[in-house]
Amino acid sequence: MYKNYLKWALRNLVRRKAYATINILGLAVALASVILILVWVDHELSYDGFHERADSIFLILRGEKESFMAPTSGVLAPTLIADLPEVVNASGYTQLPETEKFLMRYEDTHFEEIISFTDARFFEIFSFPFLKGSPASALGDPNSLVMTENTAKKYFGAEEAFGKTIQMYFFGQRMPMRVTGILEDIPFNTHFNSEIFVSFQVLLALGIDYNQWHNQTVQTYILTGEKPDLQSMTDKIVSIEKRYRPETDLRGLSYRLLPLKKIHLHGKNIKFLVTTGDIKHVYIFAAIAFIILMIASVNYMNLSTAQALKRAREIGVRKAVGAGRKALIEQFLGETLVLSFMALFMGVGLAQAFLPAFNHVSGKALKIPYFDLRFVVAALCIAVLTGLFSGYYPALFLSAFHPVKTFKARISLGCKGLTLRKGLVIFQFSLSIILIISTIIVFKQLLFMRHSSLGYDSDHILCIRMTENIGETYDVLRNELLKNPDILGVSRSEPLDANVITNTTGVDWEGKAEDKDYNFRILRADPDFAATYGMTMDEGRFYSREFTADAANSLVINEAAARVMGLTAPVGKQISLWGKKDMVIGVLKDFHFGSLHTFIEPLIVIIPTGQLQNLYLRLLSVRFRPGTLASSMTRIKDIWQAVISDVPFDHYFLDDAVNAQYGAEQQMGTLFQYFTAFAIFIACLGLYGLASYSAEQKIKEIGIRKVLGANVASVTVMLSKDFLKGVVVANLIAWPVSWFVMTRWLQNFAYRASVDWWVFVLAGGLAFGIALVTVSFRTVRSATANPADALRYE
Repeated sequence: MYKNYLKWALRNLVRRKAYATINILGLAVALASVILILVWVDHELSYDGFHERADSIFLILRGEKESFMAPTSGVLAPTLIADLPEVVNASGYTQLPETEKFLMRYEDTHFEEIISFTDARFFEIFSFPFLKGSPASALGDPNSLVMTENTAKKYFGAEEAFGKTIQMYFFGQRMPMRVTGILEDIPFNTHFNSEIFVSFQVLLALGIDYNQWHNQTVQTYILTGEKPDLQSMTDKIVSIEKRYRPETDLRGLSYRLLPLKKIHLHGKNIKFLVTTGDIKHVYIFAAIAFIILMIASVNYMNLSTAQALKRAREIGVRKAVGAGRKALIEQFLGETLVLSFMALFMGVGLAQAFLPAFNHVSGKALKIPYFDLRFVVAALCIAVLTGLFSGYYPALFLSAFHPVKTFKARISLGCKGLTLRKGLVIFQFSLSIILIISTIIVFKQLLFMRHSSLGYDSDHILCIRMTENIGETYDVLRNELLKNPDILGVSRSEPLDANVITNTTGVDWEGKAEDKDYNFRILRADPDFAATYGMTMDEGRFYSREFTADAANSLVINEAAARVMGLTAPVGKQISLWGKKDMVIGVLKDFHFGSLHTFIEPLIVIIPTGQLQNLYLRLLSVRFRPGTLASSMTRIKDIWQAVISDVPFDHYFLDDAVNAQYGAEQQMGTLFQYFTAFAIFIACLGLYGLASYSAEQKIKEIGIRKVLGANVASVTVMLSKDFLKGVVVANLIAWPVSWFVMTRWLQNFAYRASVDWWVFVLAGGLAFGIALVTVSFRTVRSATANPADALRYE
């Protein structure tokens, strides 16, 4: 019996080629989109799941008031091992951001690398297998270094890397580091974005004491036993810190434990935690996959019910010879499943063809896991469920025809079938318009972020990493650069990066509430910083080379700091930073040193002195005259090589670094754009099919109208108006839904674009125009046909 069902299904598909092509192509594009999205979602959900004890590993988050941050004290990990029995092991970890890459050199080979600081316990907690060396001894001394196999090949080629010495240019100093461990290459699905690990002891050797309770610079990971009581543990951690810091008011202190597997997707709003994922994006793209499948399924329903008249006599014959309704339903569902599986195979091929472009846009290196049982089962289930969902109503509808009525010359499907088809068209285009509006608003927010005033001029600034101690030659370099009239400013500072700028609560002032703690950012820079970056003062002045005492007893704050302190006239007031009292000499107008996801925080700009300048002022910023990019770059590079010949010229442009903060949103917007195009394409396929069927049903009417004098335009309007009315109604449904969804999404940004009325009108106009072109393409052809041919129809 089922063999016959398959034969009938294939015969019907061959007999109705246009109908089958539209359905298969629509479902194939939908399934290709779903496969790509599911592969991406599965990759996002798999982060850090490869660690053997991933379910028992947590990142400790330190909270004050309502916000949490990833950095904790460097002494927290060893203290918890000693004082908290629930903690099996603990480790500190700090990964430097992109703006803090360090130069590594072996003979003539050198690269900029992202460096991570940690301790030996790190490799006991996490499953990073060693090819050479052992976790216990790998980071045993300050000059030890662990790298991945791929990194070792990059520097040493076919040579044995283990035991070799490599030069690391570190906070302005050159340090010989011995390779004491080689790791297997780290998987891509981890939030650890580094392939070189060094010991925290390096910092101590440089005189940087991170082992202080008040110094929050280290991420602390803990390994617990099975099924820990997280609330009880966080309460105990708070009690431990309070016990070791009796002199500090910690009434607002709290801790939270973030599971390892959730860090990638749930760490977006945690301060100083750099992640590339967002659980909201997973939800959004899962919803897009569902929407695209729904649109394709609605196409099938619409075209199947529209074709009912052509199959009425077939159904009547089958019922007359004894076929029951159940058998007919099985037959029609079988046809749908055959079509669905054909679309699945085509969809897999399309997904493979689109995969390189998808990887380029998403910044991933994904592969379709053809031999993964989970993928095969998921793909088959999606195909079956799509087939059943698409075909169930048409099967019920077709199998319900009365056998006597089907033999009459014509039967009417009644208002119910027509209303259903109109409703499904409205549903399809409502979903498509929601995607169009969402895409426009995403790109509108991206443009807003790129063109918003940052409080400084990020254009035409070249940033150069100073990997060696150039304190003695900096003035020579600066003076040579400023001799060029196209060089407008030169400055040394820390990178203008919220992930680098120090966070502290060690700020006091007259009138500060004793029961409150406030977080301040500390930016280290030289006197030329504000002028080079084009910053303006709200009050007072910035540091000046003419006032040599500025660095010793003066401070510059921003407007946000003045507001937090409640100072209406800050200039001349005394502020205590880390126990040292200094006078405020100026207030900078607020500027963004982080992304527009967060509000501008209180900031104090200080000038480090002595050796601290080489430690902190590691970025050289050069502003050049607009329109002189090529010549200025050549001149800057020549001067650099003449003054500091043995230090690589490693540079980037400031505006590129600013735009990189919105990489996730840029990827999201581009993916939105492509998947919206797919959804509209599928909806238009269905609309074209319905328009074709409608024109075919009215072919005699068209001929009579033309004989009586109707022109092409009037016939086209007659055939198109019902479909276009549906698109208008779809707009009225999609607009409020889109407004609600995108307003919620924009709440992720502290500074956001407005949701303007023209966005909805533009999206509605695009949808209407696309529908008009699609329907007109078919109806104009019918309207221009010879009326004599139409009257001979049937």
